[in-house]
Amino acid sequence: MRAFLTGSEECEWRWNLADFLLKKQIDVVDPVTSLPKHDSTFRQLKILEGCDLFIVNLCGIQRQHLLLILEMSYASKLAKEVMIVDNIPQRTFLTCRFPSSRSFVDLNGLKAYLNRMLLAIQAHPRMFG
Repeated sequence: MRAFLTGSEECEWRWNLADFLLKKQIDVVDPVTSLPKHDSTFRQLKILEGCDLFIVNLCGIQRQHLLLILEMSYASKLAKEVMIVDNIPQRTFLTCRFPSSRSFVDLNGLKAYLNRMLLAIQAHPRMFG
């Protein structure tokens, strides 16, 4: 399982969440730390295709950037699980626009949800074929 992180460029939340995900054996793709600064948007979207979870942190961001909206839309169209962390309740309209999205007010809420989700996956593995 792989998770794609985007949003606020603050490093502390990225390190905190990446450490949590790695302990749960989820690979982390973080464009801020793993890709060149001026990498192609199309390359980032191509990498997003190979991820299972899309996590965006809007805390501390005053306005949405076009790239974030594009990434969220693309992840939603690919039926990825879109998880939005945002501490401004007025922006909950984002979860209405993306059908497979969930909104959280902080990272602790997201981590609690991920713990429950991972336990459910272990209890009921999906069969492909």
